[in-house]
Amino acid sequence: MTHRYPECSREFDPESPTTFSTAARRPARWPRRLLFAGAAWPIFVFIMYYVTQFAAWATLGHAPAHLINDPKSIGPVVNFLYHVTNAMTSAVPIAFCASFVGVIMHLGDHPRVTPKRALAIIVTTVVAWGIAFHLLRNAFDMASFVD
Repeated sequence: MTHRYPECSREFDPESPTTFSTAARRPARWPRRLLFAGAAWPIFVFIMYYVTQFAAWATLGHAPAHLINDPKSIGPVVNFLYHVTNAMTSAVPIAFCASFVGVIMHLGDHPRVTPKRALAIIVTTVVAWGIAFHLLRNAFDMASFVD
């Protein structure tokens, strides 16, 4: 007697595991992908910072002067962008934790990842976020922008 899959009518032999899959069903991928995408959060913060700076420049007609032109008093559009950028900057630690959890979940879903490679991925994630924290705090003078 031949057995057939009800979905596709393909034949299989229940005595031969090579004719069917015995793998367990994979968990949903969207939570892991969402958390893994959190690693791009600093890029969004940088983009919003420059969008806010450009809007201030366009409103003032010149580059905003540091400690002279308060972003909150330039205009409603700049004020809105300023508050969005401020909120995004405040959420950076949350995004770091979420992306780190996403990386750990991603590594847990791949049994072929060796411990050495997993450690390299984790160290790379932490170093990339360290660079992002440094740039947000020092290089782009975000500390004075978000007061």
